[in-house]
Amino acid sequence: MKKIFLSIILMATIFTSCKNNREAEIAEAKETATESHEAAKYLVDTAATVIEWMGEKPTGQHHGTIDVSEGSFTYKDSIIESGSFKIDMKSISVLDLEGDQKANLENHLKGTVEGKEGDFFNVNKFPQATFELTGLSQ
Repeated sequence: MKKIFLSIILMATIFTSCKNNREAEIAEAKETATESHEAAKYLVDTAATVIEWMGEKPTGQHHGTIDVSEGSFTYKDSIIESGSFKIDMKSISVLDLEGDQKANLENHLKGTVEGKEGDFFNVNKFPQATFELTGLSQ
């Protein structure tokens, strides 16, 4: 069950960005998935749960983690029926660099570099991301 949950979170957190100021595509809002009365509700163990991310660029790639601040999902007959997760965007961490390079990339991704707040996530303006399941397919 933990693998299913992590797979959904990982699929939901594929982030892309462009330096040439293109706006991200925003899909039309959808209703969230609903749970049946027989489904069991599970809470995310935030102390033991992180989102692993990987970003690619022409000259290589980087990877790291982001913390999940809260979340839950319902599960019935081996199927996840609904879920909602809050992600602490200020917790973005780069794992493959050290020192100034690590701090520079983390600040760039967080959007805390003055004048470049819009390059990625602008965590001062948007400190939390929310992911809600709207449907599942097999």
